[in-house]
Amino acid sequence: METVVFFDVDGTLLRGNINSLLIWNLYKKRVISPVLLFRASFWYALWWLGFYSDLNVIARKGARELAGMSREKLDEIFDRVFEVEIKRRIYEEGERLIRDHQGRGHEVVLLSSSFEPFIRKIAEFFKLPYIATRLSLADDIYTGEIVGDVVGGNKHRIVQAYLDGRDAGATYAYTDHHQDLELLEIVTHPFAVNPDSRLEGIARVRKWPILRFSRMLGDDS
Repeated sequence: METVVFFDVDGTLLRGNINSLLIWNLYKKRVISPVLLFRASFWYALWWLGFYSDLNVIARKGARELAGMSREKLDEIFDRVFEVEIKRRIYEEGERLIRDHQGRGHEVVLLSSSFEPFIRKIAEFFKLPYIATRLSLADDIYTGEIVGDVVGGNKHRIVQAYLDGRDAGATYAYTDHHQDLELLEIVTHPFAVNPDSRLEGIARVRKWPILRFSRMLGDDS
């Protein structure tokens, strides 16, 4: 039987949120305006603090801001952001955990609400398959629309579909946010990683393991 491991990215595998880090770097490069920076930060803060729970709306707002940008340009920007900002924020404990699962022959899948172009780069770093929110393209230009569903809020259904027809004897999920509760409930080995207060409370009641990641790859630089 197979063992399949699902690893959240933002806040779990790395410190911070990829979309927020990208928006900040786009602002520093003067690709976006201060108004857009404020708007994006505002919506993300509402979601993180629990005042707004619909990731579909937030993701679709974010996708619209990328309308008109070429695939090549966005990849070029994110490649730079990954090397300068993202890679150093990857938790050493998370990297070791992924390598340990791989060493035991487990299939590890990155599962994220963030946009596919960004998660793809991280997946390439780890040489892992991934599932992320897909952006619509027309002639290699982003249209500002999302293809299919936003991953956030649908992770449990996505995982069920991914495992359908497979002989998975053990399943793991690692995540930091309470909105992934339904995902944690369907796997055989749920883990709360640096959990928000709501998830931590649930994990303690249900006696789920709680992991604390703190050291980042960039701490030695």
